[in-house]
Amino acid sequence: MFSCARCGENATDGTTCCLCKHQFDFACAGITEIGFRKLGDRKNTWRCSECKSVSSTVAPSHQQVSQQLSEMRSTLDSIMRQLAPLATSVEDVKTIKQDISDLKVSVEYAQKTADESLAKFGSLEFTLQFTHLNVVVSQFA
Repeated sequence: MFSCARCGENATDGTTCCLCKHQFDFACAGITEIGFRKLGDRKNTWRCSECKSVSSTVAPSHQQVSQQLSEMRSTLDSIMRQLAPLATSVEDVKTIKQDISDLKVSVEYAQKTADESLAKFGSLEFTLQFTHLNVVVSQFA
């Protein structure tokens, strides 16, 4: 159920203008239900009387359409020029990402090597202390 855009009455069946999307009962739409059903696929392009009169008086000329198309092409070209460096930036980001990944591997290797060196140093320190203790004990023996 809908409210007719012209008379405001509630209606259960009618048509919808493809431009303004207002719904009309058949009487206010100026078409019979049978006539509307016979439209077939053209039902999807039905326009109310207001939209018909507006669209017929302001239909763009070929020159206006051509001008609008030219402006749209110009805008699109401008956008394409602005986006062109983006492809290079994407490649740069991929390279940086790989460099960071490589750096992470290198840092992990350096950490592992440092940990192993500290462990060896600790072991050498213990051995040196033990040797020093043996020397001191042997002097007293």
